[in-house]
Amino acid sequence: MNHLQTFKLFESTQHNTLICVDIQPAYEKFATFDTREFMTFLNDTLNEYNRVIYFFNGPDLGYEDQNTLMDWMVDNGFDEDKLNDLEFFDKGYGWFRTCMDEGYMDEVEELLSWMYSEIKTTTADIEDDEWDTLISKDSTFEELKDLINVNGDVYFPEAFDFLKNVNSGIDLVGGMQSECLKEIEIMLSVLDKDYDLISEWVY
Repeated sequence: MNHLQTFKLFESTQHNTLICVDIQPAYEKFATFDTREFMTFLNDTLNEYNRVIYFFNGPDLGYEDQNTLMDWMVDNGFDEDKLNDLEFFDKGYGWFRTCMDEGYMDEVEELLSWMYSEIKTTTADIEDDEWDTLISKDSTFEELKDLINVNGDVYFPEAFDFLKNVNSGIDLVGGMQSECLKEIEIMLSVLDKDYDLISEWVY
């Protein structure tokens, strides 16, 4: 695996924050990269970032807790002395997934951007006349509204508030690319945060 290529990407972008998404035991079988090699990358580049944020799915969703995750990282070669340099965040998921899974990724991002500008935390706060205005600009929003009415509201999670306090200039790794990782990408885009995916560490 060509780590030199990854370092060149890092040096050229000069990003100050690394966000890792769901690189944890429960998803190891889905990863397209070797866990030990990722931990080597993390060890080698940790000091080059101002912040390293480690998002994971925890016990509330039936997955491992933070201590188990950290033990797994150390067992796979991460430097135990550096664990305190990471910001762990049990994020959950699924806030936009119904819309995403049905193919409305661009539309849900546009909707969330509008909600953020209008200080609305959930689609339950959208009035009928506001939906009418959105639909008049893009008829696809009528399909999106119907989907939300059937499957439940779309809302901003705690992870969104956390990301508000992350500076632009972000390197993003983890997965899954069309699921949890994409939810993080959507939130970063809504917040107008610049980021790049490091493809070597994306699954």
